Amino acid sequence: MPREYLPIFIFLLIAILFPVITIIVAKLIRPSAPSVAKLEAYECGIKAASDSRGRYTVRFYIVAILFVIFDV
Repeated sequence: MPREYLPIFIFLLIAILFPVITIIVAKLIRPSAPSVAKLEAYECGIKAASDSRGRYTVRFYIVAILFVIFDV
């Protein structure tokens, strides 16, 4: 009986090991400290004009909600 479950256990072992090994290899390959230029926000090839966390008017949210309602 346990012999019949052997392919299932092998598949389960591969299904667990593949993501773990992939994450470990990716952690070893990636650069440990990316440069400041890579961490900076990219906005159409130009420097960012301002902080992206600006305030929006309530009218924008109403239009967005109406779009979602009528789009569905």
